[in-house]
Amino acid sequence: MVRHIAIGLLLLLVSSAAAHAQTPSGPSAQGPLVLEPIHNPFVVAADYKVTDVDGVVNHMAGARAGRLLGDAFFVGGAVYWLPDGRNRAELTYGGALLGWSSTPRRRMRFGGSGLVGVGTARLATDLTVLERSFEPRREDRMVLITAPDGTRVVRALVRDDFFVFEPQGNLNTRLTTHFSLDLSAGYRVVGETRALRDRLDGATGSLAVRFTF
Repeated sequence: MVRHIAIGLLLLLVSSAAAHAQTPSGPSAQGPLVLEPIHNPFVVAADYKVTDVDGVVNHMAGARAGRLLGDAFFVGGAVYWLPDGRNRAELTYGGALLGWSSTPRRRMRFGGSGLVGVGTARLATDLTVLERSFEPRREDRMVLITAPDGTRVVRALVRDDFFVFEPQGNLNTRLTTHFSLDLSAGYRVVGETRALRDRLDGATGSLAVRFTF
């Protein structure tokens, strides 16, 4: 009985050694070694943004630039401005822009980004004052209005500085190797304002032409 067991184990060891000798090992067993370079292209984009400013729909222009690390993580900056605001409104802000997008192997990519920075704005503001205390000093920034009830109102252009945070979701459509279109939707949140407060908060939607080098 013991002899039969020993013979069986010997045959098992011999067959295992033979199978191992016939199995290829090393790099050739996994196929050829392929090295893929990491792609970190430089990205420049021109933005057209529709946004709510002080309860009114306005149109903004903008630009952003940075690196797309590993074709997925964007690190750069952006700036936006209001070319022709209603009631002589002004709005400019910008800062660091960080983003992420899905796999670069597809023509359409989804992702998100967030801008953190600072800005400045100027909005028309109505202030009720006593007639005797009103002395216009700068005609380009103040207008005296008489309400139907006889109340005197000063419409002044009030300027304020602020911090801004603007997260948004993105849809990128690649048309060629170096050219694509971005559709984005988000919301602008401002803080540390002295006078304008939440009048600068608002939803945003933008269309961007993006170039990748």
